[in-house]
Amino acid sequence: MKTTECSIKENLRKYYNQEAEYRNASTKQEWKLAERQAFLNLAKAEGKQTLLELGAGTGDDSLFFMGVYGGENTESEYVKTELSQHPRFFSYFSKDALQEVLAMQFEIISFKQYDVQRGRSHEFQSVLMRKKAMAK
Repeated sequence: MKTTECSIKENLRKYYNQEAEYRNASTKQEWKLAERQAFLNLAKAEGKQTLLELGAGTGDDSLFFMGVYGGENTESEYVKTELSQHPRFFSYFSKDALQEVLAMQFEIISFKQYDVQRGRSHEFQSVLMRKKAMAK
């Protein structure tokens, strides 16, 4: 592994360890709790035993599947100076673009966008999906 690559990964690791403390201490919004509950209800009703984790952030939402920020197709760097001087890189997808990519491998059960702003210019995209059945 190149020295630059190691340095970038170590900076990201440090950043997310610090960010996790902040996120774990914060209160979850009602809409996010409702999304979690909808997923849990469906998984229990279908007797599911396994899941694939995507977009879990700090891990709090690992059991409740995929949520990302998006709304438009853009890429950007972001620096949260109180935690790190190093930028993080983000890729965002529009609703249509994200659904198109996910539909290649998953059946989309529910796709919701929340305008949560909170100083961000992107919406939160909550996706409930199931792996497509294997063709025989």
